[in-house]
Amino acid sequence: DPIFVLDHNLAIDTDYYLENQLSKPLMRVFEPIIGETRAYSELLRGKHTLAKTKVTSSIGALSAFAKKRSTCVGCRSVLQCDDEAVCSHCRSRESELYQKEIGHLNALEEKFARLWTQCQRCQGSRHQDVLCT
Repeated sequence: DPIFVLDHNLAIDTDYYLENQLSKPLMRVFEPIIGETRAYSELLRGKHTLAKTKVTSSIGALSAFAKKRSTCVGCRSVLQCDDEAVCSHCRSRESELYQKEIGHLNALEEKFARLWTQCQRCQGSRHQDVLCT
């Protein structure tokens, strides 16, 4: 399960996936075309398979040292109190910043509505949920 691997910072077993998940389906597809021995030697044992990279997730390890902090809407400085949206320097412009954020939110909502309508048209129904693939 990919989520379990990321959550627990585990290395992916590439040999297992190559042998059990990729090689058998690839062999079924290519054996009739290029022959069994050639398909095995070229697809699974060619030059392109000589280099291996072990990838591990560093998200879990790094997050132990980081702490999420709120930032000012105006100048993006770190706020002392997480309950506020602006710092003491931007407090005089608070209503201006609020109006700017509301305008940006309205633009995003309008864009979403246009995209949603386009998806419904593409699907052919405005009464069913949109299923994207």
